[in-house]
Amino acid sequence: MTLLLTTEAAASEAIPAIFTNEWWSEFTRSPGLAGVLAVIAAFVAYRGATSTAKLNAAASREGKRRDRWWAMYLWFLGEQRHVEQDRATMMLEALGNDAETDFEKTLVAAASDAYLKEDEGG
Repeated sequence: MTLLLTTEAAASEAIPAIFTNEWWSEFTRSPGLAGVLAVIAAFVAYRGATSTAKLNAAASREGKRRDRWWAMYLWFLGEQRHVEQDRATMMLEALGNDAETDFEKTLVAAASDAYLKEDEGG
């Protein structure tokens, strides 16, 4: 019987118009505000997590690219004496094309100069 009276009493109360001062007063004391804030917090957390994941993936790809470039560069340094000049030139061009940082480009220029001096016999 009590439940029926409570339900009837709640149904007889007038619902305030939306976005009025009375509505905001009721809303800020209701569980609805917590629900809205939870949805906003979840959205912010999702955006942060996806942004971090994208940054980590990009950093991982860049690290792998640098590792591949460095391995190719070291291989060239070790093999340059055993390779014909045409092939060495092609390898240096490939290293130069793949070089993205100033440091990598400087290393290619130094290796090229060293190879040419060695090839000239000096």
